[in-house]
Amino acid sequence: MIKSALEIALERTKGIEVDKKSLAAHDKTEEGKRLTGRFLAGDLSSKELSEALTEAKDEEAEWLREGSFSVLAANLTLPQDDSYKERLERVREGLVAVTGQKKQVSYLFEQVEQFFEQYLENQEQLIQALEKQFAPRLRQREQEMERQFGQRVSLNPAQDPEFSKMLKQHLGKLEAQYSEALKQAKDQLRALFQSR
Repeated sequence: MIKSALEIALERTKGIEVDKKSLAAHDKTEEGKRLTGRFLAGDLSSKELSEALTEAKDEEAEWLREGSFSVLAANLTLPQDDSYKERLERVREGLVAVTGQKKQVSYLFEQVEQFFEQYLENQEQLIQALEKQFAPRLRQREQEMERQFGQRVSLNPAQDPEFSKMLKQHLGKLEAQYSEALKQAKDQLRALFQSR
């Protein structure tokens, strides 16, 4: 007798039982993530997020909060430029809503903002130092190209493969150092979240 794919699948899953609690936890965690995504996109206010998180009771509330916290923590990343401030403020507001600990979260975020400013300053200083270090080499190449082509040539350090490689290497080290410190801040936020 030839069995259909459905019959074979039903036979294989016959002994498998659905853990309703795990399924509910997953669904509520995902709902918390979606709520927080809407909050970060500006579709919900921090008050609306807080209300949505407190509407649920007991375990469901914890699952919603866990989903929300995971999205907020994931959005706490090292800045690429000065435009991070608005996003950082939004994450702070969300974490206040999730933890209910405005004073502690705000204090920690003051430190994080100073830390981010320092990171961007160190990044800029590193770039300037490398450009200064490579300037004589770049001028030499410009002069060689001027002699070769008979016209003025202007090179950008970013066009130099050696400069780019060294910059990437140094920026990687800087990012690794700051990422470790950011991880510690996230751990402190996790402790605040769990202490609620």
